[in-house]
Amino acid sequence: MALLVNASTLSVVKYGSAIHSCIVGNLKTILLWLISVIFMGEVFNWLEMIGFIVFVLIGSLIYNEVIRCPKRKLGKAPMSMIDESNTKIN
Repeated sequence: MALLVNASTLSVVKYGSAIHSCIVGNLKTILLWLISVIFMGEVFNWLEMIGFIVFVLIGSLIYNEVIRCPKRKLGKAPMSMIDESNTKIN
């Protein structure tokens, strides 16, 4: 099983990118969860699924800029704090 997972990850990186590999890794988690629910008798919990989708998948997609959020100007100094040579004025 581990050989199959590693080979598929290398194929994804070869034909896609590392971002695609992260997304496939997260989808692998969903697939294993569904298999455990269907075949192993694990109890299905909607709250777990919603939490996984929100925090892991959407967070990864935003972090890797697959989903683009409106640009915010957080963490940037105002123009009055920067002189012509782009150095901060104390």
